[in-house]
Amino acid sequence: MVARRTFISSRKSIGIRLEISYFVMPFDLLAQVPFTLFDFLSRYDWEFTLSRVKVVSAVLSILFFVWWLISIWKGMKYIDSPQPAQPKTTPVLPAQPFTFTWPAIRSRLLSEDADFWRLAVIEADMLMNEVMQNRNVKPEQLQNEYLFQRANLATNKFKIDAIYLPAKQEVEEILGWYETVLKELGEVI
Repeated sequence: MVARRTFISSRKSIGIRLEISYFVMPFDLLAQVPFTLFDFLSRYDWEFTLSRVKVVSAVLSILFFVWWLISIWKGMKYIDSPQPAQPKTTPVLPAQPFTFTWPAIRSRLLSEDADFWRLAVIEADMLMNEVMQNRNVKPEQLQNEYLFQRANLATNKFKIDAIYLPAKQEVEEILGWYETVLKELGEVI
């Protein structure tokens, strides 16, 4: 009976030692890394390795220098000799056809959708801006400047407030203002 107890107790002590050694072993390995690394570095033949590193770096430096020279040479093709300064002239653009036509803008009122009405007002404003820009007319030069300003303010409300749903009568009134100003400019007959 005594022998059996000794056997069991010795197994337990071995098991305990194994558990402790498994737990401590990674830390022992980590502690040995600097010493192993130092030992490796002190015994390594560095002259052979350094000579290879020097050769590789010299070859890479030469390749980079050649690439740099080629890129500069290619870039020199694009550099022209200095030209005398040309006087700046403003090109005269021929009259272009307008993007929107008045009948197309008016036809948007036939729809029952308020978004089409909003679009008609915005297109009328764009047509007015194109006509005034092509004819070099400023708002102050218009006889119906007041109508132009009222139409412009109403259009800005349409542009800014996306939720606003206009009434058809309001849109017809705004388009009437634009139509009056466009008739003054000779655009709508």
